[in-house]
Amino acid sequence: MSSQIVLDASVAAKWFLTEAGADKATDILEGGASVAAPALIAVEIAAAITRRHRVGELPEAQAELRLAEARDLFGSTAIVLIDDIALLPRASEIAIALKHPLQDCLYIACAEKLGVDLITADPKFLERAAPQFPFVRSL
Repeated sequence: MSSQIVLDASVAAKWFLTEAGADKATDILEGGASVAAPALIAVEIAAAITRRHRVGELPEAQAELRLAEARDLFGSTAIVLIDDIALLPRASEIAIALKHPLQDCLYIACAEKLGVDLITADPKFLERAAPQFPFVRSL
């Protein structure tokens, strides 16, 4: 793995929510690589946390705590957030070519721009993206 990586929200969510693969996701965060992502990741993680609360899987106090932890992390220098607007033209091209949601394609455009691997825990995204973008890899 390179000294910098991009990871998507399916990986970052594991830092805040109990999910399979949480240990691997934490290892990436603590492993010394520079982690980057489109700025959208902060919104996607907050949405994942509030969704868990909304469906009754996360008590309110825990949701609030994890939201605060996410704000702290994404507000720190631990994750390099890349401007979504700068990525949008290329992400749009990718979304059309792959017939895949634009939000996911922001992550591909980000990794492509930085020349690094993109790590995902989303099997459908991996299946669709990896054949054309071999730098998209599984957690």
